[in-house]
Amino acid sequence: MTIRREVTCDDGSVRTVYIKREKLTPLRYQLAHLLAGRGLWTKVRAEFEILRQLRGAGFRCPRPIACVHRGWPSSSGVLVLEALAGTRPLNSYLASGDLPGDPASREQFFTALGREIARLHAAGFRQPDLYSNHVHVAGEPGGFRFAFLDLQRTVQGRQVRLRRRVLDLAALWATLPPRLAGQRDVEVFFDAYLADSGWEDQIGQVRAGVDQAIARLLKLRRVWEIRERRHVRAPRRAAARDSSGRHDVDRPALSAAARNRRSGQLRGHDEHLRRQNAPGPPRPRKLAARPGAPGRGRRRRRAARRRLFEEAPRAHGRHAAPRLAGGPGRATRPAGSRPATSPGWRAAASRPCG
Repeated sequence: MTIRREVTCDDGSVRTVYIKREKLTPLRYQLAHLLAGRGLWTKVRAEFEILRQLRGAGFRCPRPIACVHRGWPSSSGVLVLEALAGTRPLNSYLASGDLPGDPASREQFFTALGREIARLHAAGFRQPDLYSNHVHVAGEPGGFRFAFLDLQRTVQGRQVRLRRRVLDLAALWATLPPRLAGQRDVEVFFDAYLADSGWEDQIGQVRAGVDQAIARLLKLRRVWEIRERRHVRAPRRAAARDSSGRHDVDRPALSAAARNRRSGQLRGHDEHLRRQNAPGPPRPRKLAARPGAPGRGRRRRRAARRRLFEEAPRAHGRHAAPRLAGGPGRATRPAGSRPATSPGWRAAASRPCG
């Protein structure tokens, strides 16, 4: 759980901080850190250390202010971070239209993005949650500035293997729909990334692995929520209404005859919906059974027993009982005789005929 707060400093300035509360850490997460020689770390402790290492390596990320955690037996923790100033998530930045649409500007942007992520991997940092909303962007006069956040699962090592690089890149491009980044932008990004990483000779293997990982990630709901989120809301404007009360007649490209024809179609559709959803005649209300009267379940059981008594017993061969009058399907017993389930009837049915 993350809470945003406005804090007044000693000098009178107001800063925005984020407080991340962790109530319970999975035991397997703590054991992984213990086997790595770090101890029973919680997620907030791991993120606190990774943020310090990233800032020491020259990467932009939220400044960690404080961290308090308890590892055993009830693991929990709190992490306080300073908010990033003047940055926006990557998907929101691309959807807002702040990036110019000319090919030169987009090529410069995606080249810088590919080089920054290649520099992150070259420093030994692996980020499995490299989603488009975890990469922040800020435009500068000389270029672009990138920052990374939500680094709970980030791990630093001596080097990042190709398989791990492919998974990180797939997490980024699985959350960037084609309407925000086209095929040309993807090619520019991978050219810059592979050129700085030294993997130019394995471009086919990298692209195939990224495509396969994207197909697996698109089966996850959280990936689709990031990918299809509405990042920019169009401003509301007063639209003209037609006689049916619809707002979709504000179309200057339509002629007057087309507007009238469409208005008539909409009115007919509204009338059809009104008739379809109109309430019908009231249904008769069921009367409650009087006290002592047999209910529906009791009546069904009684009818079932009655059918059982009236059916002839089924026997085969020489022990077959004579069929009673009433037809081949439903046999009726004579008046005054005993029911089919009585011991006398079974004894008579078991004796051979003749």
